[in-house]
Amino acid sequence: MATEDNCAVGPDGALKDASEMDWQHSETEDQPATDAASSTLNASARQRSKSPLLSALRPSRLKKPTWKKAEATGNAARTSVSSTIKGFFKPRGTDTESVAKEAQISVSALEPPKPTSSQFASAKRQVLRKKAAAGDGSSTDESSSVEEIDIPTTKKRRTYSTSSHAASGMDIDIEGGASMPDVNADGDNAESGNESEPGDEVTAYERMRQEKDEETQTSKKRSTRDDDERTRDVRTIFKPDTRLHKDGKEEKGHWCRVCRDRKMKNEDCWFTGGVSSLRTHIKRKWASHGARYLRKCAEQGLTPNHLAVPKPTTEDLNEGGSKPTLDGFVKKVPKWTQQGLLDHIVELIVSDDQAFRLVEKGAFRRLLQYQRPQTKDTEIPHRTFVREEIMRKASDVEAQLREVFKDIPGQISVTFDAWTSKAYDPYLSVTAHYIDSPPGKPDEWELKAKVIGFTEIEGNHSGANTAAVVLRVVDRYGLRGKLGWLTSDNASTNDKAMRVLQRVLNRKGRRWLAKQRRGRCMEHIMHLGAKAVIDAICPNPAFRKVKKVEDSNNDDTEDDGDDDDNEWIAVAEEEVPDDEEVDEAVDFDAGDLLGKILAFVNQVRASPQAKSYFSKVCEEEGLKPLELIKWVRTRWGSMCDLIKRILDNKLAVMKFCLVADASKKVPKLRNKEYSDYMVTESEWQLLELIYEVLAEPREAQAAFSSETYSTVWRAIPTLECLQERWETMAKQPKFASIKFAIDAGLEKLRKWYKAIDDSDMYFICLALDPTYKVEYTKRNWDDRYHQDGMIAFRKVFDSYSEQHQPQISSNISAAPPSATRAGPSVSQGGYASAFARRAVISRFETERLLRNPRQELDDYLDAPLEDSEKITDPVHWWGAHSSQYPVLSRIARDYLAIQGSAVASERAFSSGGRTGTALRNHLASATFEALQILKSGYRDGIVSAVEAVAQAAKESSDTD
Repeated sequence: MATEDNCAVGPDGALKDASEMDWQHSETEDQPATDAASSTLNASARQRSKSPLLSALRPSRLKKPTWKKAEATGNAARTSVSSTIKGFFKPRGTDTESVAKEAQISVSALEPPKPTSSQFASAKRQVLRKKAAAGDGSSTDESSSVEEIDIPTTKKRRTYSTSSHAASGMDIDIEGGASMPDVNADGDNAESGNESEPGDEVTAYERMRQEKDEETQTSKKRSTRDDDERTRDVRTIFKPDTRLHKDGKEEKGHWCRVCRDRKMKNEDCWFTGGVSSLRTHIKRKWASHGARYLRKCAEQGLTPNHLAVPKPTTEDLNEGGSKPTLDGFVKKVPKWTQQGLLDHIVELIVSDDQAFRLVEKGAFRRLLQYQRPQTKDTEIPHRTFVREEIMRKASDVEAQLREVFKDIPGQISVTFDAWTSKAYDPYLSVTAHYIDSPPGKPDEWELKAKVIGFTEIEGNHSGANTAAVVLRVVDRYGLRGKLGWLTSDNASTNDKAMRVLQRVLNRKGRRWLAKQRRGRCMEHIMHLGAKAVIDAICPNPAFRKVKKVEDSNNDDTEDDGDDDDNEWIAVAEEEVPDDEEVDEAVDFDAGDLLGKILAFVNQVRASPQAKSYFSKVCEEEGLKPLELIKWVRTRWGSMCDLIKRILDNKLAVMKFCLVADASKKVPKLRNKEYSDYMVTESEWQLLELIYEVLAEPREAQAAFSSETYSTVWRAIPTLECLQERWETMAKQPKFASIKFAIDAGLEKLRKWYKAIDDSDMYFICLALDPTYKVEYTKRNWDDRYHQDGMIAFRKVFDSYSEQHQPQISSNISAAPPSATRAGPSVSQGGYASAFARRAVISRFETERLLRNPRQELDDYLDAPLEDSEKITDPVHWWGAHSSQYPVLSRIARDYLAIQGSAVASERAFSSGGRTGTALRNHLASATFEALQILKSGYRDGIVSAVEAVAQAAKESSDTD
């Protein structure tokens, strides 16, 4: 008989249909409410009870759980609450076998992959039909349920992370990936990977802090360990150590072994600089350090770094044209020539960004005559002659690069970006990136970068015009047939430029897809995420761009709602020169903490007396007197650096605001006092929270700062890690005051995280890292997205395999491709060759058909992961394994040359900024480009005044 507590039984004793029941709603979203009839269940089990079906219905990392629209992970579809709940709580009795059977069906439904939406929906319909055929009493309409299925269209990480497997009881299956959580005898999960328990957020935050500490320690260890191929040459002379000062502070640095052996003072033997500083010390002390450095490198099989070895080495000397100098290093003394003088003057002017008028300065001419008294004024070149020589040498550099590019077996990727000089002249910087090997060492691969263009943008800054400039530079070097991927910032103008390039490059039958070839600057994406956080926190319009940027010259109509990003990008590219600092505002609104800090920095920096007094206050507080940093809109991480400097000088800032107004050494302010900039203790705590949030993208940007090491494979893990850490912060009570800002930054990151789905190169490059392969996506992605990436990887492998595999001729008289034996042979053609081939052609064709075309790919993926402590550069690894994986190595040669950011172009901007000063604002665009290309040639060793003089002397001696 029915009772008040038994809502599943009708008055006549029969079971009710699910649609006739009264459903009570729970206060939590994870579990339906229970009544008195469920009191027999175990209390702890009732609190944590959750079936595999509910596990499948847990939401993704991007959306909050809700019964209105539960999103499935893995291969399960998202269904409406009506079909899901009523279908699950159908009145079929309470026997354990039926519950376990349903749990088994639900778990098995998650295992098989369903790569397409049509197959996914079809499988759901079959499940609904089985339920109806079983007489489950559900009156759910099938068609309405199917219409409500929502297929996710973007990648989502699993609802658990690999770092919490041990804590959650997750079983790891080496071959099949992560298994489902354990299910107990009652059909409940032993551990809930999706249930948020009290303290879980704190645990996640603590784990995040531990990961960051581990990353810091790993970074420090990598910079000093002896097995790092990049710095092992330095360890031959220097020993890493930690020194304790008298005040008890520890200082990390390096001892120079040679200087200590020579009994020099400790201060002269201790160095705290980086690797470049250590190598510079070896070069400066070459007389006493050089022999030991070369000997140790030879003993350990290392190549001496060019930064540690002076240029004029003994190998460059001509026979009989040298003599020993006082410092013990052998240098050649070439014959003085007017052309040699011109070569050295050109290198000085170009490398040091000097004006052409330097050669007309009296002091400079007297210096030359002092060095060689017989030098005449007519032998010193005129500035016009210097300019002509610069243009000629720049053309020579371009010619040498064309020859280099012609012999590169792989594709050549490019970065490009727009820049405005201080004279407000727009330029487009173009850099080329490729993998090459030294002569005679084909297995020693190196990733190289060259500046190939610094071209003026004539006319409007549209996508079509940008594409035209890129094509002009590419054609100048003959790279149209070898053009690989292009990386730039995320402006919609660049998207338009890629589409224009696609139309032009595909005219001759080439299949070059813009979306697949479009590389996005990861550092710029993180800059936009940090910018969203700053905009949300800082409401003061004095420090933000409030004027709407109207780019009437941009003909790109597919902006996809990128107005806010394009506004900042336009500021960086169109309206302000490079490194333009923020407005000199000294006011701020009430409650605007960042505005107050920025105004304080501007006030102190605006007055020399205030700067001097602030330095004095720093010394009084025992702090190193460092200048306060200003915010530069276009400089990545500028706000984070500013806040870090303020926090490091907290005591000095507080004391300065207290005593500066009463000091006679500091000028009085107009309508304001320095005490107005006083930061309260609660504001200091808030500033520390802001810094902790902004420090995440700042540190992540450093992962893409290299041009000579592959970085594009880092894109997916870095973006996902940054999102996860910001999400963890947003859940912490300590970040509640700025949660809205973190959410704004997350929204921006998710937008651009979705944008990288347009290209398969990010998955492929990650798979080509032998320390990760596809294990990362297998563990952290939904299976169907991982499978999509594997399908793309296999398609690329098949394409490369067809392009590079020798074609088997249908002619039976053709020799097999494996024939390598020298001398006369029937396999090499000739009399009776066709007759002999008829006997073996059947077996040869059978073996060829039975051969697995993807065996090489399978062997690579099945091989053990390489140790990340030993493999520091995947490019080097692929060079060493190019014979073992011939097809994959060709893919790696092309894909690992792709740049993960446009940092190469950004560095070219910095170089251009040193050239295009206000005193040199009359440089013609062609001259400016020649200076940048030639400067890059000197830096890369393509051209050198020393080598030019030596070559001229050798040619002169040969003619004599």
